[in-house]
Amino acid sequence: MVNYYVKGINTLRYILRKELGMFNLYKKYILIHGTAINLETTSRLLIRCKLLLKGRKILTQILAVIIERNKLVNSLKQMIALDQFEEQDYTHL
Repeated sequence: MVNYYVKGINTLRYILRKELGMFNLYKKYILIHGTAINLETTSRLLIRCKLLLKGRKILTQILAVIIERNKLVNSLKQMIALDQFEEQDYTHL
């Protein structure tokens, strides 16, 4: 059980501190789950880790959609600008 507890703490530390920069939330969870290494605290800790990992996956998917959308918007802007430029060229003839 100690191995699972240590892995949970390390996962929390990595996600909250290094990836998200949420130092205060990490400290809060350590105060909550760092009192004793037993089945209850270890299972709660692992559940929090699972939720954080799921949240990170969802956030990554959302960011990928936003990036793709921005690429499409920029592409459409270039197409519209090109159409307007071509229309201006033909009106002078």
